[in-house]
Amino acid sequence: MMDRRPHDRGGVPDRRPIDWSDGERPDWGVLALCLRAALSARGILRLDEIRRATEDLDDYRSLGYFERRVLALENVLVEKGVITHEEIDARAVLGDG
Repeated sequence: MMDRRPHDRGGVPDRRPIDWSDGERPDWGVLALCLRAALSARGILRLDEIRRATEDLDDYRSLGYFERRVLALENVLVEKGVITHEEIDARAVLGDG
């Protein structure tokens, strides 16, 4: 039997209810969602790639929503050769994004 992915909730009684409340929306998180939307509109990535990369995160359950989205976006862009982890780290050190 295959392990269930984090988004695969069908047919399994929940141990915890889903928290539908609006949490904090940091500016960097909103910018990351906008970047994902722009890259999708340009055909550079697809939503299903982000979902797969999000579910692949080892620490999925310990990360917040926006942290998961940013890490997944980074991983997909690196996988596709759009940017490297080193380029992202260098820009972060410079405070460029």
